[in-house]
Amino acid sequence: MIADEDRDYGLRLADLVTAFSLATDLGLGQPTEHVLRSWLIASRLADHLDVGADMRAPLYYVTTLAWAGCVADTPEVAAWFGDDIAYRRDSFAIDLAGLPLLGFSLRHIAAGSPLLYRLRRGGDLVITGGKAVERGLLSHCLTTVRMAERLGLGENVCVPLRQVFTRWDARGVPGGVGGEQIAPLMACSTWRTSSGCTTEPAGCTPRWRSHGPGGVGSSTPRWWTRSARSPVMCSTAWTRPGSGIR
Repeated sequence: MIADEDRDYGLRLADLVTAFSLATDLGLGQPTEHVLRSWLIASRLADHLDVGADMRAPLYYVTTLAWAGCVADTPEVAAWFGDDIAYRRDSFAIDLAGLPLLGFSLRHIAAGSPLLYRLRRGGDLVITGGKAVERGLLSHCLTTVRMAERLGLGENVCVPLRQVFTRWDARGVPGGVGGEQIAPLMACSTWRTSSGCTTEPAGCTPRWRSHGPGGVGSSTPRWWTRSARSPVMCSTAWTRPGSGIR
């Protein structure tokens, strides 16, 4: 008899992570296969930026697992903002730092609750500086990294996954991490998230077109310049040979 742990069920790791990504789509309030579409954008952008072929598989896992940690921050996000799915869905439309972030958070604070309770929670959020939410985001990253480790993925995946909420201007989570400290795969993955969520069926309208180069601190200036000239952002192809995913 073959022990269960030694049995080959014919399931590739990439297929398993793809299944996770479909659940992630729901948690982000995005259409089905949003995460897979995001990986395609990131992959084609990586081609344009001459990212090595040996990084193709790590890029896939970084992109598809980056938001799998939502289960860790959901209790904190829901406690502050009520509908955590709506909060995540709407967050892709703004630059998550400074006054835009504050205004966005106050508009969503305790959604669905009575007005007086919402005002009180809004005051608490301002007074604490959103530290509770920041802890939730850190838990998100730790959970995602732990999941990647359990799946047998290496440091070339786990290190970028610690930086899901970092920004080029170092105003993300964890604070103080920015610039060239951000792993290239996560920088590319940051691009795919915002562009994938703002691509309309009638045509490609990536987020950078509304903000302009350097307008979003979550992306690097070098990548802004080169990506703005790239036609790969509007690609609608889903699969291609030589993707390097096992």
